[in-house]
Amino acid sequence: MNQVLITLIIFLCCYSIILVKCATSDDCELPSETGPCRAMIRLFYYNSASKECEQFIYGGCRGNNNRFHSKQECIETCGHGKPIPLYTIKDVWAHNVEEEFRSIRKLVLKYPYVAM
Repeated sequence: MNQVLITLIIFLCCYSIILVKCATSDDCELPSETGPCRAMIRLFYYNSASKECEQFIYGGCRGNNNRFHSKQECIETCGHGKPIPLYTIKDVWAHNVEEEFRSIRKLVLKYPYVAM
């Protein structure tokens, strides 16, 4: 039972860390930076002067964190110059924890670990 509980706690911690994604407002204030490589990838960056997400060419390495694969991702992250979290810890805990616990418990009982 303790192993199941520990597994559940580790799972929920990892799940919440992975889902909490939020760029800092400092990242959104950075200029577009192509970087030293020459891949020529079309990405988007938040232009803090115009308060718009604009396209730029990224070289494929280094650069800074003000780069996004889609205009929508840029808007969601840097819209109005403020960070917008895509998921929060509250969203993670809104899931039915008991149901997840039962499904994990079934897996542990079905495939028990036997140390040799």
